[in-house]
Amino acid sequence: MLFKNYMIEASLLHKIKKGDDKAFEEVFRAYFKPLTIFSVQIVKDIEVAEEIVQEFFVKWLEDTNSINIKSSLKNYLYRSVYNSSLNYLKHNKVKSVARDYFMVNADVKHEEVFEKIKQIELEHNIHLAINKLPVKCKNVFEMSRVDGKKNSEIADALEISIRTVETHISNALKIMRVELKDYLSILIFILLNLFI
Repeated sequence: MLFKNYMIEASLLHKIKKGDDKAFEEVFRAYFKPLTIFSVQIVKDIEVAEEIVQEFFVKWLEDTNSINIKSSLKNYLYRSVYNSSLNYLKHNKVKSVARDYFMVNADVKHEEVFEKIKQIELEHNIHLAINKLPVKCKNVFEMSRVDGKKNSEIADALEISIRTVETHISNALKIMRVELKDYLSILIFILLNLFI
């Protein structure tokens, strides 16, 4: 039975933070099934969904003292499982693409398959790195490296100075150099607009 009363939720959260295992178990029993059903709608796999929800509860129990729930307990639980489910899909996207490529190209030399898998993984990591850039920096960087626009065109489009454009691109490359430290050679391709 889900907790509709805010005071009951608050009381349970307080007890859980104090290390009350019974309160934690009460929340677990109440929400495990509905959260699993919710996760299944995202990951399309009941076993994976159950594992995602179980892992969430384990991490939550380990970090109860450091977690500050500002919304309702229900909102927190569903938002957390939603994020965990999306992270699962993102993490498995590269593996899925690589597996599909291998199945289609089974007669290709292993070296070529390995290189293709590395390329897919690299492209995925590049996009992750780009998405970590500050919004304005990301916008300028994508206009430059993805859309192939000149600095002057970007400056005109965004109504900023060319110097500001250059600064954003420089900052983006510094951040990506850290994010892609295992793929430093790719920065050459980034500079030449060859990675997309």
